[in-house]
Amino acid sequence: MTIALTPAERAQLTDLSARYKESRGTDHELDQASENLYWSLFRLREIELLCTAPTPACCEAARTHPAILYDIASSVNAPGEDPGRWYLATHSKHTQARASFRSGGWIECRWAEVEPPSPKFCPYCGAALPAMRLKDPLPRNICNSGGEDWCETCDSRLRDCLCDLPWSAFEPEPG
Repeated sequence: MTIALTPAERAQLTDLSARYKESRGTDHELDQASENLYWSLFRLREIELLCTAPTPACCEAARTHPAILYDIASSVNAPGEDPGRWYLATHSKHTQARASFRSGGWIECRWAEVEPPSPKFCPYCGAALPAMRLKDPLPRNICNSGGEDWCETCDSRLRDCLCDLPWSAFEPEPG
């Protein structure tokens, strides 16, 4: 079962998000109860977004235990700049860990430079993964970072962005 915000919770989150952005760094910060509600709803929105990742729908196991997802490259900021591809769901965390190295007193990572092979088949039933295409028209509220720490769509820091993730711009090709 997918977690989804109710329309009332979505409206509350939108209102609290606007108030939170306005109050940050001022003497008029949100009261503790409002801030707790904001972060609780924000966490539900993050879960909701992660559950929207395109995954194979060829068998029940692929639908209930996603091992593969469709996304754009992590170094790309907008769906129109990358045709996307299938990834192993663990790709980014494992790649980031393996591409990390010490540089003086810092730990740096060159994970965007490492591209693993793209899966071609469902690991559960062996069915070929579907070809994907950009939706036409593209959804309006897709996060676009422009390579910075800000979303150009909602004008928020990425950590506060409530926009849909870039993978929501893709759908299976018909046929």
